Amino acid sequence: MTRKVFIALLLCLLVPFMAYGDSLTASCSNGVFEGVLSDDIISWKGIPYAKAPVGNLRWKAPQAPDASTENFSADKFAAIPIQAVSSSSPEYYMAQDEDCLYLNIWRANTDNGTLKPVMVWIHGGAFRDGASPSPYYDGQSFVKNNQDVIYVNVDFRLGLMGFIDFANSGLPGAEEFTQSGNLGLLDILQAVKWLSENIASFGGDPDNITLFGQSSGSASISLIMSMEESAGLFKRAITESGAISMTSSKEDCAELTQKLIELTGANSMADLMALSSQDLLAATAKLLPYLNFPERDGVVLAEDLANLIETFGTNSGNFDLLTGSNANELNYWITAVGSLEGFSQLIQAAYAQIINAISAYNPSDVENAQNFVELRSGDLGEMWAKVEFFNDLLFRGPAITQADLHYVSSLAGLRAKTYMYYWEYPSTVAGLGASHASELPYVLNSKVYPLAQPLNQELADKVQSLWVNFAKTGDPATDLISWPAYNPVERRTLIIGENIEIENSPLNEQRELIEPLLKYGISGRELINAAASTQQEEPEEPEEQETHNVLGSSGGGCNTGAIFIPSIIYFFIKKRRV
Repeated sequence: MTRKVFIALLLCLLVPFMAYGDSLTASCSNGVFEGVLSDDIISWKGIPYAKAPVGNLRWKAPQAPDASTENFSADKFAAIPIQAVSSSSPEYYMAQDEDCLYLNIWRANTDNGTLKPVMVWIHGGAFRDGASPSPYYDGQSFVKNNQDVIYVNVDFRLGLMGFIDFANSGLPGAEEFTQSGNLGLLDILQAVKWLSENIASFGGDPDNITLFGQSSGSASISLIMSMEESAGLFKRAITESGAISMTSSKEDCAELTQKLIELTGANSMADLMALSSQDLLAATAKLLPYLNFPERDGVVLAEDLANLIETFGTNSGNFDLLTGSNANELNYWITAVGSLEGFSQLIQAAYAQIINAISAYNPSDVENAQNFVELRSGDLGEMWAKVEFFNDLLFRGPAITQADLHYVSSLAGLRAKTYMYYWEYPSTVAGLGASHASELPYVLNSKVYPLAQPLNQELADKVQSLWVNFAKTGDPATDLISWPAYNPVERRTLIIGENIEIENSPLNEQRELIEPLLKYGISGRELINAAASTQQEEPEEPEEQETHNVLGSSGGGCNTGAIFIPSIIYFFIKKRRV
């Protein structure tokens, strides 16, 4: 009998005799943590789920925390991961530290005699920024509206500290850092391991944990689902606008490492280990244009994209999956460009460069891209048809591919369920439509998120009921909303807009045209990096700061308010291998 199973059985026996609602303390493997009661919600903040990744543990895989029976006050958030953010982002005003592997838990001060399902939020931010203490991800509002689940959010290493390849750097001592390209993913995995062992002490069910996240948070969950070691640690996954395509190759990752070496003058890993946290924070700001996505390193993740897709197809059936994307993902970045005219110019240039680049590989792919634009130009116009092309290429297409793979995997005796949604309800920001991250405030019941001011509470209640029902039972349907499972034949998809309804194979013709282009594995990494460097050069003015707040990192895409497209050119011409 495993420790997790033993703890779960013990808690099941003790729950009827324990008044969770009367106690703010939770006894865990690494200490006894005392929470805070506020408005009938108990919160535990700043709980360590791993040893501090400092000293000799810098750039190393996370280690389980030491056993302890010491008492700790869990009344405030810990420092957030090292990152570079604009002054308009909530994270800008939060203390940063290498010692950042902490999580936060919220639970209603109620006890119905059973362990509650657990929902673990993984934030977005292009693997470079964002933090669990952000007011956008606050668990108080979510649990107040959904008292039969426990809400958890997690911090993990980002950017220079979480996704950098030293194993192939040639530096003396680099052989000890073989997993450095994916530390952020390993941090999340360790957090889930800690929860599976300890969440029962908070009244949570260790056998009913759901991971849910958006953008790079969604991609992180997808990648963790592809890992064999994730089986049994959680039960379900909800992925919003992010897939396993959001990865970097070894070749992609080499540039960041080289730039860090040049910047610091390091001749060995010992030199890099001697840098202070302030040195690393300064380096992060200077190296924004080169930061990586998770690395296909051949150690944590399969080196070849096709093999990574195969491992997702093999292992994802261990979990129920609810997945989807938004109708106007790319519109999230319009304001950052500064004008609709500038956005249009970037779209036109990027599309032309893609056509030129892929023509060298497969002329039929060029025809697919052109046919896609021709198909949608009649109702959208040529420019917006090209925007739709990028929406599908970067977001909807990868989500559909994962749903298809998951369905097939679930047939292997695992009986996992697959559900697909398509978000059409528009942001309250004029001109953005159903942009990237526009679903986030409705999912999290966030009253302060800039893309939903004011929040349509009726829609938020419906969406949360769907998400929470899925977490509780594996079936998202409610008494008012039917949501049949997805399969690759009927492709039943819940359309969430002014009305909520099921549609079979939505936009199927353009899906068929985009599908052959997904093999190029466009991740968006270079696109966001280019935007990061562009925004760093922009002057900070009051009007601009308001704009950045609308399109900030906690919105799920990136802190850059990214000018998303230009370096697609660089991506294809210089680095892409089919």
